Amino acid sequence: LLLCVGILPWALEGRPSFPSASSTRKNQPASPQLPSRHVISGSKDQQYLLVVGSVNADTTIGVDRLPRSGETITARTIIQKNAGGAVAGGKGANQAVAAARMIGHRGSARTMIGSRVQFVGQFGGDSHGAMLEHALVSEGVDVSGCGKHLDVCSGQGYVFLEKDGLVSSIVVPGANAAWPSEIGEALEERVRGAAMVLLQREVPEHINEQVAMIAHKASVPILQDVGGEDRPLNDQILPHLNFLAPNLSELKRLVEDEAILPDPQTRPSLDQVIAAARRLQARGARNVLVTMGSQGSVLVQEGLDGKCIHKPCVPAPQVVDETSAGDCYRAAFCVAMMEGQSPEEAMRLASAAGSLAVSKHGAVPSIPDRASCEELLSHCSIDTNENVVEVLRGGALGDGKEGGDDDDKMKPCPLFASRLNSMKDRLDLWDGSDDVL
Repeated sequence: LLLCVGILPWALEGRPSFPSASSTRKNQPASPQLPSRHVISGSKDQQYLLVVGSVNADTTIGVDRLPRSGETITARTIIQKNAGGAVAGGKGANQAVAAARMIGHRGSARTMIGSRVQFVGQFGGDSHGAMLEHALVSEGVDVSGCGKHLDVCSGQGYVFLEKDGLVSSIVVPGANAAWPSEIGEALEERVRGAAMVLLQREVPEHINEQVAMIAHKASVPILQDVGGEDRPLNDQILPHLNFLAPNLSELKRLVEDEAILPDPQTRPSLDQVIAAARRLQARGARNVLVTMGSQGSVLVQEGLDGKCIHKPCVPAPQVVDETSAGDCYRAAFCVAMMEGQSPEEAMRLASAAGSLAVSKHGAVPSIPDRASCEELLSHCSIDTNENVVEVLRGGALGDGKEGGDDDDKMKPCPLFASRLNSMKDRLDLWDGSDDVL
């Protein structure tokens, strides 16, 4: 009976019917710590991270610069990892592999990793589909819940890599757009049984909305990566997401307010980033996790008294290809939260993962393992103890400087600092020497 009640509105209207933001937020705790039933322990329990998203065959092309409109240029090279030139990618697949490598270091047997990371996506019926499935399975990711479409090509990504490591991409959705209108009972059960769910926006939005509704009803925490297709985000889904995770450009797109965030080519202040996150919270978002490139990352916790946790950037060993850095950051954050770590500790591991991901070519090939992340953190020259460094006061919905009316003033927002990295969304904002990147 409960199942029928939950699905019937979707069948009739084509999309989930969400409760109001006020009803869902009424009894929410201020801390984003996961409930104990969602914490992965060292026991043989089968709790897992469920990644629902895209999988692509990525071809990386080295260029001196991007072509102008109507122009043809010659590439420097094609970055090949196999005879076909394509490697596994796509935000969903990247995050599933990244999570598996983070969990795998904890001593789990190879056969156990699959039970700790499950990926649900759509494979095409071409040769790329077989390669992509093999790439995920070889990492220990459980793909038994994936669909396969014999008459549709696999998702494909064409990545244009400039000399300084900056990337631009064109994605052909292929099978990633071939999801059914309803997710089905099998995926519903996977959602209910998960320790945490990780979503992105390279699959149809109705899939994310249905998964979010089911996870919310089952009290399964969700992190929504905002990256993917540029489309509006349904405000009604926001209260169902424990974490909303944009980068700077995605944050600006979501807020759409020049008074909050300046032009993307201008470095925003931390005040402005926090004010933009608060604007999203006023629309129903809960905890907003923003990656800011060379400025690090900041977690703005829900509630006017929610603290803001800032992690400055740690330089990457070298900058070669930034394709999967954000995916690594978010996957590592989820794994750490599932392990029972604090948000500060989760951001610490995520920062290291994002930093290492820019030092190799390719999406999946560049993803670091847990040992590499911990090794990087062990060599940080700056004390990683958390310290209160600043208290910001400003308008909760203003630009973070002058503030709004007195009734709208933000409560004190303590910022915690440590020598950590986020991802490399805006390497052009780095103001240190290039050799440390």
